[in-house]
Amino acid sequence: MIFNVIKASSGGFPSVNEQVKNGLRAWYVQQLHSLIRDHPDDYYLTLTAAEIMRHFGFHDDALKYSLKCLKVREDDDEFQSKVYGTVASVYAETQELSEALECHEKALKLKLKWLLERHPEVAAIYNNIALIYDDQGQHDKALKLFEKSSSSRLETLGENHADVGASYNNLANLYMSTGEPVKAIEYHTKSLELNLKICGENHPDTASCSQLL
Repeated sequence: MIFNVIKASSGGFPSVNEQVKNGLRAWYVQQLHSLIRDHPDDYYLTLTAAEIMRHFGFHDDALKYSLKCLKVREDDDEFQSKVYGTVASVYAETQELSEALECHEKALKLKLKWLLERHPEVAAIYNNIALIYDDQGQHDKALKLFEKSSSSRLETLGENHADVGASYNNLANLYMSTGEPVKAIEYHTKSLELNLKICGENHPDTASCSQLL
Protein backbone atom coordinates (compact mmCIF):
# COMPACT_ATOMS: atom_id res chain seq x y z
CA MET A 1 0.00 0.00 0.00
CA ILE A 2 2.76 2.46 0.90
CA PHE A 3 4.29 2.02 -2.55
CA ASN A 4 0.99 2.99 -4.18
CA VAL A 5 0.78 6.10 -2.00
CA ILE A 6 4.33 7.15 -2.96
CA LYS A 7 3.67 6.50 -6.62
CA ALA A 8 0.39 8.43 -6.64
CA SER A 9 1.70 11.42 -4.69
CA SER A 10 5.00 11.89 -6.49
CA GLY A 11 4.33 11.04 -10.10
CA GLY A 12 5.95 7.61 -10.06
CA PHE A 13 9.11 5.96 -8.83
CA PRO A 14 11.44 7.82 -11.23
CA SER A 15 10.25 11.05 -9.61
CA VAL A 16 10.91 9.59 -6.17
CA ASN A 17 14.42 8.64 -7.23
CA GLU A 18 15.06 12.15 -8.53
CA GLN A 19 13.73 13.69 -5.32
CA VAL A 20 16.04 11.45 -3.29
CA LYS A 21 19.00 12.38 -5.48
CA ASN A 22 18.24 16.09 -5.14
CA GLY A 23 17.90 15.73 -1.39
CA LEU A 24 21.22 13.91 -1.12
CA ARG A 25 22.92 16.50 -3.33
CA ALA A 26 21.59 19.34 -1.15
CA TRP A 27 22.70 17.54 2.02
CA TYR A 28 26.17 16.85 0.60
CA VAL A 29 26.64 20.46 -0.50
CA GLN A 30 25.62 21.59 2.99
CA GLN A 31 28.34 19.36 4.44
CA LEU A 32 30.83 20.92 2.04
CA HIS A 33 29.89 24.38 3.30
CA SER A 34 30.76 23.30 6.82
CA LEU A 35 34.19 21.97 5.74
CA ILE A 36 35.35 25.08 3.93
CA ARG A 37 37.60 27.38 5.95
CA ASP A 38 38.98 30.74 4.90
CA HIS A 39 42.62 29.68 5.02
CA PRO A 40 45.14 29.59 2.12
CA ASP A 41 46.22 26.03 2.92
CA ASP A 42 42.64 24.81 2.47
CA TYR A 43 41.96 26.31 -0.93
CA TYR A 44 42.54 23.09 -2.86
CA LEU A 45 39.71 21.65 -0.77
CA THR A 46 37.63 24.76 -1.48
CA LEU A 47 38.18 24.38 -5.22
CA THR A 48 37.29 20.68 -5.08
CA ALA A 49 34.11 21.56 -3.20
CA ALA A 50 33.27 24.16 -5.84
CA GLU A 51 33.70 21.56 -8.58
CA ILE A 52 31.34 19.17 -6.79
CA MET A 53 28.80 21.96 -6.32
CA ARG A 54 29.00 22.74 -10.03
CA HIS A 55 28.55 19.08 -10.91
CA PHE A 56 25.45 18.95 -8.70
CA GLY A 57 24.01 22.08 -10.29
CA PHE A 58 24.60 24.50 -7.40
CA HIS A 59 26.14 27.09 -9.71
CA ASP A 60 25.84 30.11 -7.43
CA ASP A 61 27.70 28.33 -4.63
CA ALA A 62 30.30 26.97 -7.07
CA LEU A 63 30.96 30.43 -8.48
CA LYS A 64 31.16 32.01 -5.03
CA TYR A 65 33.86 29.64 -3.80
CA SER A 66 35.74 29.54 -7.09
CA LEU A 67 36.04 33.30 -7.20
CA LYS A 68 37.33 33.26 -3.61
CA CYS A 69 40.07 30.89 -4.76
CA LEU A 70 41.25 33.43 -7.33
CA LYS A 71 42.20 35.78 -4.50
CA VAL A 72 44.74 33.39 -2.94
CA ARG A 73 47.88 31.64 -4.21
CA GLU A 74 48.11 34.25 -6.94
CA ASP A 75 51.67 33.18 -7.79
CA ASP A 76 50.66 29.54 -8.20
CA ASP A 77 49.99 29.38 -11.96
CA GLU A 78 48.87 25.75 -11.87
CA PHE A 79 46.31 26.39 -9.13
CA GLN A 80 45.07 29.59 -10.78
CA SER A 81 44.60 27.82 -14.12
CA LYS A 82 42.46 25.18 -12.42
CA VAL A 83 40.37 27.88 -10.76
CA TYR A 84 39.82 29.72 -14.04
CA GLY A 85 38.81 26.40 -15.60
CA THR A 86 36.19 25.83 -12.91
CA VAL A 87 34.86 29.39 -13.17
CA ALA A 88 34.71 29.06 -16.95
CA SER A 89 32.70 25.83 -16.65
CA VAL A 90 30.21 27.47 -14.31
CA TYR A 91 29.75 30.40 -16.68
CA ALA A 92 29.38 28.07 -19.67
CA GLU A 93 26.72 26.00 -17.92
CA THR A 94 24.78 29.15 -17.02
CA GLN A 95 25.10 30.42 -20.61
CA GLU A 96 27.31 33.38 -19.70
CA LEU A 97 29.46 32.65 -22.72
CA SER A 98 31.59 35.80 -22.90
CA GLU A 99 32.66 35.36 -19.29
CA ALA A 100 33.32 31.66 -19.90
CA LEU A 101 35.48 32.42 -22.92
CA GLU A 102 37.50 35.00 -21.02
CA CYS A 103 38.21 32.55 -18.18
CA HIS A 104 39.14 29.69 -20.53
CA GLU A 105 41.60 32.00 -22.30
CA LYS A 106 43.17 32.98 -18.96
CA ALA A 107 43.44 29.31 -18.00
CA LEU A 108 45.10 28.56 -21.35
CA LYS A 109 47.63 31.37 -20.96
CA LEU A 110 48.63 30.04 -17.55
CA LYS A 111 48.79 26.40 -18.68
CA LEU A 112 51.16 27.29 -21.51
CA LYS A 113 53.65 28.65 -18.98
CA TRP A 114 54.63 25.12 -17.94
CA LEU A 115 53.02 22.75 -20.45
CA LEU A 116 53.79 22.17 -24.10
CA GLU A 117 51.07 23.17 -26.55
CA ARG A 118 50.75 19.52 -27.62
CA HIS A 119 49.55 18.34 -24.21
CA PRO A 120 46.18 16.74 -23.32
CA GLU A 121 45.34 19.42 -20.74
CA VAL A 122 45.99 22.17 -23.28
CA ALA A 123 43.97 20.27 -25.88
CA ALA A 124 41.08 20.13 -23.41
CA ILE A 125 41.09 23.91 -23.08
CA TYR A 126 41.18 24.36 -26.86
CA ASN A 127 38.18 22.04 -27.02
CA ASN A 128 36.32 24.03 -24.37
CA ILE A 129 37.00 27.32 -26.13
CA ALA A 130 35.79 25.77 -29.39
CA LEU A 131 32.54 24.74 -27.69
CA ILE A 132 32.01 28.35 -26.63
CA TYR A 133 32.65 29.62 -30.15
CA ASP A 134 30.25 27.00 -31.50
CA ASP A 135 27.53 28.12 -29.07
CA GLN A 136 28.14 31.72 -30.13
CA GLY A 137 27.74 30.79 -33.80
CA GLN A 138 31.42 31.50 -34.58
CA HIS A 139 31.77 28.23 -36.46
CA ASP A 140 35.00 29.01 -38.32
CA LYS A 141 36.83 29.73 -35.07
CA ALA A 142 35.25 26.67 -33.47
CA LEU A 143 36.32 24.41 -36.34
CA LYS A 144 39.92 25.59 -36.18
CA LEU A 145 40.19 24.85 -32.47
CA PHE A 146 38.26 21.57 -32.62
CA GLU A 147 40.70 20.37 -35.26
CA LYS A 148 43.67 21.58 -33.22
CA SER A 149 42.38 19.81 -30.11
CA SER A 150 41.55 16.64 -32.02
CA SER A 151 44.99 16.49 -33.66
CA SER A 152 46.74 17.02 -30.32
CA ARG A 153 44.67 14.38 -28.56
CA LEU A 154 45.30 11.86 -31.33
CA GLU A 155 49.04 12.52 -31.13
CA THR A 156 49.39 12.50 -27.33
CA LEU A 157 46.68 10.04 -26.24
CA GLY A 158 46.51 7.63 -29.14
CA GLU A 159 43.61 6.70 -31.39
CA ASN A 160 41.84 4.50 -28.81
CA HIS A 161 41.10 7.15 -26.18
CA ALA A 162 37.69 8.47 -25.13
CA ASP A 163 38.80 12.10 -25.53
CA VAL A 164 39.59 11.43 -29.19
CA GLY A 165 36.06 10.07 -29.61
CA ALA A 166 34.69 13.19 -27.93
CA SER A 167 36.62 15.34 -30.41
CA TYR A 168 35.16 13.39 -33.33
CA ASN A 169 31.70 13.88 -31.89
CA ASN A 170 32.22 17.63 -31.48
CA LEU A 171 33.40 17.92 -35.08
CA ALA A 172 30.37 15.94 -36.25
CA ASN A 173 28.00 18.22 -34.37
CA LEU A 174 29.71 21.31 -35.79
CA TYR A 175 29.46 20.03 -39.36
CA MET A 176 25.79 19.22 -38.80
CA SER A 177 25.22 22.78 -37.56
CA THR A 178 26.90 24.24 -40.63
CA GLY A 179 24.86 22.12 -43.04
CA GLU A 180 27.58 19.65 -44.02
CA PRO A 181 25.88 16.30 -43.36
CA VAL A 182 28.42 14.16 -45.25
CA LYS A 183 31.28 15.33 -43.02
CA ALA A 184 29.00 15.11 -39.98
CA ILE A 185 28.21 11.45 -40.73
CA GLU A 186 31.93 10.74 -41.31
CA TYR A 187 32.87 11.98 -37.84
CA HIS A 188 29.82 10.49 -36.11
CA THR A 189 30.82 7.15 -37.63
CA LYS A 190 34.38 7.54 -36.34
CA SER A 191 33.05 8.41 -32.89
CA LEU A 192 30.66 5.44 -32.90
CA GLU A 193 33.35 2.99 -33.99
CA LEU A 194 35.71 4.22 -31.29
CA ASN A 195 33.05 4.09 -28.58
CA LEU A 196 32.12 0.54 -29.59
CA LYS A 197 35.78 -0.41 -29.34
CA ILE A 198 36.58 1.12 -25.95
CA CYS A 199 33.17 1.26 -24.22
CA GLY A 200 31.07 -1.50 -25.75
CA GLU A 201 27.66 -1.38 -27.36
CA ASN A 202 25.71 -0.89 -24.11
CA HIS A 203 27.50 2.28 -22.99
CA PRO A 204 25.47 5.56 -23.01
CA ASP A 205 28.07 7.28 -25.23
CA THR A 206 27.76 4.49 -27.79
CA ALA A 207 23.98 4.69 -27.71
CA SER A 208 24.11 8.46 -28.17
CA CYS A 209 26.33 8.12 -31.26
CA SER A 210 24.09 5.40 -32.69
CA GLN A 211 21.01 7.63 -32.45
CA LEU A 212 22.71 10.35 -34.49
CA LEU A 213 23.35 8.09 -37.49
